[in-house]
This record gives sequence, C-alpha cells and structure tokens, in this order.
Amino acid sequence: MNIRKVLFGIGLLISVIGQSQAQTWAPVGAKWTYTLSFAFSPDVDTLVIRSVGDTVIQGKHCRILHKSMAVCDLRGPDEYMYSDSGRVYFYDASRAEFQMLFDINAQIADSWIWHVRDVPFQDSVIVKVDSVSTIIINAIACKEIFVEYLNVTSPWSTTGSGRIIENIGDEYYLFPWVFGACDGAFGGPLRCCDDNLIGHFETGVVSDCNYRSVGMNENSKPEPGISIYPNPASNQVSVEFKEARALLFRKIEIYNLFGTKLFSGSFPSRKYTIDTKKFPAGLYILRINADGMEYNYRLSILK
Repeated sequence: MNIRKVLFGIGLLISVIGQSQAQTWAPVGAKWTYTLSFAFSPDVDTLVIRSVGDTVIQGKHCRILHKSMAVCDLRGPDEYMYSDSGRVYFYDASRAEFQMLFDINAQIADSWIWHVRDVPFQDSVIVKVDSVSTIIINAIACKEIFVEYLNVTSPWSTTGSGRIIENIGDEYYLFPWVFGACDGAFGGPLRCCDDNLIGHFETGVVSDCNYRSVGMNENSKPEPGISIYPNPASNQVSVEFKEARALLFRKIEIYNLFGTKLFSGSFPSRKYTIDTKKFPAGLYILRINADGMEYNYRLSILK
C-alpha cells in the first residue's frame, strides 16, 4: 500500500513538473504592449495583449491571451497557446488544430511552416532561421533567433525578417503574418513586455511605452492646387503646387503605416520630386504642410 502511494506521488510530481514546463510561456499576468497603427492614417495608439487565464483545448493546457482589439492579422481577440520544451504552439480554429509559432531550440537553417486556409490577403508562411544569439534581459540570458518570413507560394522571395526572443516572441508582433493588403489597424512593433519571469523589458522603439498620437484625419483626395504624381509611384514621386502664389512654408514628409518617419524635406519651388527607389513596395502616408495647414495623402509604391 505504501509503495502504491509512493508511486502515485512520483507520478503526480512528474505530471505537475510537466505542466509547469508547459506553462513557462505567457505566465498569467504577462503583458505585451505594441504600437497600434491605422491604414491610411498617421495616428498612433497602443495595442495590449495580456495573459488572462488557463483553459484546456484538445487535451492541451493553454494560456488565454486577450488582445485589447482585433487587428489586421484577421485573428480574433483571444489566442490559445501553450509551450512544450521550448516550442510555442497556437490554436488555429480554422483548421481545428495547433500549429507551432516558434521553436526557441531552432538552429541555423532550421525552418517550420504556419499553414493558413481560406483567409483573405494571407498566405501560409515559411519561417527560416538565419542565425541565433543570446540577449541579456534583467540579468537573465534569453536566446534570440533571427528569421526570415517567406510566402509558401513564392519561397524564393523574402517577405520580411524578424527576431524571436525567448519568453517574448517576435519583437515585432505576436503573429507577424505575411499578407497583401488590409484597411484596418496594424499591431506592432513591440514596445515593452512585462511578466514575472523576466520582469520589465523595453525595445526602445518609443521613449514612453504608452505613447499615443491620435486625432489626425487623412484627406480622401488632394486639396485644390496640389498635385501628386505618379501615384502609384515606382522610382520617384512629385508634389506640385499648381498655383504660383507665394507660400509661407512648405514641408513634405513620408511615413510608413507604423508611424515611422522615412523622409522629411522643405522646398521653395512649386514642384518637388522625391526619389522613392529606396522605399519597399507598399502603402505610405505623404504629409504636406503649406500655409500653416497640414494635409495627409495615401501614397502607393510599386516595384
């Protein structure tokens, strides 16, 4: 009888240890704060993801991660995830199965695939490891993996890169999906992360983790007297004031959809041409300040 109790106790201990190892990812109370950007607008807000509890799906003990709002990755407000021996998995409701988000044990040239089914603007993603390293966060050594994200349908074309940090995930966003276009809100980059394992971590992309800049609207079409061409642009784009009247001040800026300023210049003449060869294909915000008024336009760059 005593032997049975001992064996039962050992089995229970092993089970508890196993569950503890499986839950090292996203301890309840963990929080990720990302920049929240909006298509066709330079407004900037915050997107917060919190680990709020536990649940069981298909026999897996999962963390529940709740987003402050659904964003352009076309996923719902809640994610169900678990970890096992350094691998983090997420539940894909569309396929009714778990998929691996990342493997912190991966080495150079390793790869894995996220499968996407019947989701607009998205393609399944190949994640390929380029290099590995270590980062020290609050005196804790965390592994970091530098990866490339590629479309499954065109794996010869790199569509993005990222850095996956142990206990944090991709430093840009939780799910850096590859997609073609979206008119909604975008999550990323990561500003800071807090949990009871590594403490508080800031990426330094903003001076204040809670920085917000909202309230600006995009003009749906150019104001009278302002011409922007060609749009879509390829190698260059020109901004021309059709009226010859003198202006007190003229300034032009270009932002990406994440609110990062990529170009700034002022000009005294009626026409100003910007070299756009260095800009990747995508959507941008072109901002013009003239006579104390500010106008924002959508700029598309094609390659």
